[in-house]
Amino acid sequence: MSTRAAAAALPSGTTKVLVLRAYAGYWAAQVQALNSGQVTGSGLQTFTTGAALSAVNANSFRLTQAGLVMSGQPGRNPVVTAISAVAPSSGVQTATVEDCLDVSGWHQVDARTHQLRDPAQRLTRYRSVVTARTVGGVWMISAVRNETGTTC
Repeated sequence: MSTRAAAAALPSGTTKVLVLRAYAGYWAAQVQALNSGQVTGSGLQTFTTGAALSAVNANSFRLTQAGLVMSGQPGRNPVVTAISAVAPSSGVQTATVEDCLDVSGWHQVDARTHQLRDPAQRLTRYRSVVTARTVGGVWMISAVRNETGTTC
């Protein structure tokens, strides 16, 4: 790899901050949407696009259909591990964020009674690998791969 290509792959200060800001916004909006049972008005579309947006919408629908909402908040420890150069043909830039999610403080509860309804066997800590990309020059979360087969 050339020195220039290697430098482009390393997270730079300002870009790293912008990616982490988008990731924090994604989580704040997702928590609001899943805790309230309302995706509309959560701000999710400000920070999320593509497969990541579809996944949160599907999770919200699944919870609502089951009469559940989430309560609390997950713990996070994100690190930007890579940032690509801007693609000359599309102008898109991508980044990878790795996180160790701790959902021990984020629970499924009955939407009416607020009684705990967590699954009996649930993993409370797992690794998440997230792809962020620029959309019109703005960083957005586009894909999330939760590695629930491993803990961190």
